[in-house]
Formats: sequence, C-alpha cells, structure tokens
Amino acid sequence: MWNIPIVGIRICNPYCSSTGHDRRNTYFRTNESTMEIINSDIVTERVDIFWESLPERFAALPARAVLVITGPLDHQGPAGVQLQKLLEACKLQPDQFNVIEMADGEQIAWHRLRFHFRPRVVFLFGVLPSVLGISALFGFNTYNQYDDTIWLPTLPLADLSQRDDVKKQLWLNGMKPVFVELLFGEILPQTEL
Repeated sequence: MWNIPIVGIRICNPYCSSTGHDRRNTYFRTNESTMEIINSDIVTERVDIFWESLPERFAALPARAVLVITGPLDHQGPAGVQLQKLLEACKLQPDQFNVIEMADGEQIAWHRLRFHFRPRVVFLFGVLPSVLGISALFGFNTYNQYDDTIWLPTLPLADLSQRDDVKKQLWLNGMKPVFVELLFGEILPQTEL
C-alpha cells in the first residue's frame, strides 16, 4: 500500500499572470493527511450487474408500451388483485403491458430493460430507481419524465392495497393524466376494430 502525502495543490485559472501570484489563483491545502489512492473503491463488483445481459426470464417477454416493475407478487392475494384493478383503471389489456417481478436485492440495468421492452410508461411498485442503475430522484405517486419514458413510482402493492389516500393520489396525479387525459399523447398503440 502506498501513502502519498498531499501538502498543497495550486490551481491556476486561465487569467493568471505569468508570475503566478494573481489573486484569482486558488490554493487548496490538506491538513497534512494522506490519501490512499491505490486502495480506493472507485467501481466495486456490486455494480457489475449493470453490464450484464438481461435475465432470461425477462428476455423471453415481448416489447410492450407499459412496463410494471414490482417486488415478489402473490397474484391471487390482495397485492395481485390491487395490480389488476390499477391496470384495468388505465384501460390496459394484457397484451399492452409486461409485469416484471424482482427478487429482494436484485438489480437490473435500466438500459437493458429499455432496449428490450421499449416502454413508454414504467410503473414502479416499491422498487427504487437505484436498483435499475438510475441516479435520479422521482416524485412519488405522480408522473415523472426520465430517459424519454414516463415513470409512475409508488408504494409496494401490498401497502398500496391498504392505503386509499395513496391510491387516490396516484390516480389523480399520475395514472389519470397519463392514461385518461393523454397529457403525453397516445401511450398505447391503436388497435384495429
């Protein structure tokens, strides 16, 4: 291990005089501490997942306009019923959305999901953007625009099924403007009658 003492660093801006004593020169000085440059964690192995391929269980699904990302889901339980009601309220048919269930602690690269599914809208039920490798702050229970996609983050489905106030907020501030009022234009592809 190498310890390199840093005593002082002088940064000279483009307006420096040739003598280097211009008032606009900036000096940074450490308190005689050392920095461990060689052993610093720049990129650790825990972010390797963001360079890996999409898991096969997701790669088999077709591209659809709406992507629902949730934690583990009991389709017959209250959370599954709640999801079905929410999607029906948006007038979504089963061939217009994909549901991805992520295991606890699982991470998936957003750029892989975007390339494969090409979604216009993404529901995040209890899933933080950071597990998708996204460093962005989204508003809860409202629509957010990021990477040419509309995001609707909210509570996990099990919690949402018990919170009428949160469901109302999600409907009024997120789902209704996107799917009913068509604030962003037609989301779903037109089907022939």
